[in-house]
Amino acid sequence: MSTYKNLMTVCCAAVLALGLAACGSSSDSDGPTAATGGGSGGGGTMELTPLQTANELVARFDDLDVAQHVADATKYAGMLNAEMVDGDSATAAANAQAVLDANMAVADAVDAADEALEEIEAARMAAEDIEDEDERAAVLALLDVAEDAANELKTQAQTALDVAATPGDNSIDSLADAVAAVENPGNADPAPHPAMTATDAGEAVAATVMTAIAAAAPGTNATLGNAPMGAIRNDSADIEAMNWEQIVIRLGGTVMDVRRFANNAVSEVKAASVDGRMVSDFLADGETAPAAQDHPDGEDFDSTRRGIDGTVFCAGTDCKVDADGVMTGSWYFTPDSTTELYVAGMGGTYSVATLYAQYGYWLTYTDGNATDVNLYAAKGHDDTNTDNLNLTRGADATSDVTARYSGRAVGISVRDKASGEFTANVNLTATFGATTGKLGGMINGFHGPATSPTWVVRLEETDLTAAAALDGGNGIAYGGAAAGVWTAQGYGPAQTPAADGNPAVDHRPEGFYGRFNANFNDGAAAGAYATRK
Repeated sequence: MSTYKNLMTVCCAAVLALGLAACGSSSDSDGPTAATGGGSGGGGTMELTPLQTANELVARFDDLDVAQHVADATKYAGMLNAEMVDGDSATAAANAQAVLDANMAVADAVDAADEALEEIEAARMAAEDIEDEDERAAVLALLDVAEDAANELKTQAQTALDVAATPGDNSIDSLADAVAAVENPGNADPAPHPAMTATDAGEAVAATVMTAIAAAAPGTNATLGNAPMGAIRNDSADIEAMNWEQIVIRLGGTVMDVRRFANNAVSEVKAASVDGRMVSDFLADGETAPAAQDHPDGEDFDSTRRGIDGTVFCAGTDCKVDADGVMTGSWYFTPDSTTELYVAGMGGTYSVATLYAQYGYWLTYTDGNATDVNLYAAKGHDDTNTDNLNLTRGADATSDVTARYSGRAVGISVRDKASGEFTANVNLTATFGATTGKLGGMINGFHGPATSPTWVVRLEETDLTAAAALDGGNGIAYGGAAAGVWTAQGYGPAQTPAADGNPAVDHRPEGFYGRFNANFNDGAAAGAYATRK
């Protein structure tokens, strides 16, 4: 099987085939007949020759792989708790069902083998009527192959079924252990509760995620250093920011892992080939071009390409620079940072993106159960400014000024005993008044396996402090049930310093980022967000 979702396909097909009269009791010397679907001339029957019957019996066992079923069962039995499925209850339920399906497929294989052995015996008797000795010998030889395959299948399947689970042992070493992991978590004897189903396995994950959401603390920002890979997103899509690898791909290049020799050590770095390029295209300010000659493995020089700082290095023995300054051979460019974000400028150059936010979440676990949701929202670059932002209307204004911000949220949710990641839309309205600013809005458009399209979170309007943060650090988030919490922090361009007798100028927030949790009549959610004007 190519995936666990198809575990039952082959065995079910084989059992269905066994129901056909593939080797019936016809007394004709041409052998049994089998019902077939109609062709262009409609329905009917097609007689199978003894040779065709023998070939069909041999082919029947091609895909009945008991070892693969057992391997799938033991694999997916170890992927049932919240930690193994990242809090997604549907994945846990699918994994549990894959285990049960594999067990059924192995049991069906025993029946399939028994029925096939009966058909093989009938086919042997029919083969005795074949007058041509060579044909009869060929048919009997094929039936021998089919019989061996049927016996082997039956032995493998029955052996797999006969290995009992080990009571009190959580290791998964057999098909029975895998089934026990689904039906009786902990593999205790006797069972401490009624046998679980695949649905129960999913609901068990959702229950621990609900505990984690209840423990989430939106008022406290998680520590980014603890985040697993891929947990953090950013609002850079709004400014079309890309990392170096994305830029290379957009320009039609390829990024690869390349061995680099430097400082008497070998390391592997992300790099792009610059074979055939001009040295002058890569020279950083003040850097001298390599001489027009052969260059040794490990030679490098500081470089900048399209505004991105890095190093050009030789990763082989074939690096050359010709008299025209063309580099040939194993020359590569690697950037100083593979994670820095850049925005496109004039003339195909790029500059570092300095004004954006990051946001995301990740679960923490105890013994495989989700116990907390870490919520993270912060500025994405050290130069992103969160101080000295203008939150009041102009001195000459006679009415408040408003600005709208939109963006995305991501997090984890539970609804009706299901759990999983969600995304949602965030819309905020800032009001810049005579003395301070206010901020409020909503989160809607929830999308995920454990959400409802009717979910709306009202973010109660709250005063902003001088640092463009919610007054007191928190606001109230209403999702239709018990009140939750939301936070916000504004960010924007740095203050323009005082100069030539002019005072310093504060600028409006370019966006807001924060965290929240919310309760609904049928579930709960916790997440983080980022918005921009």
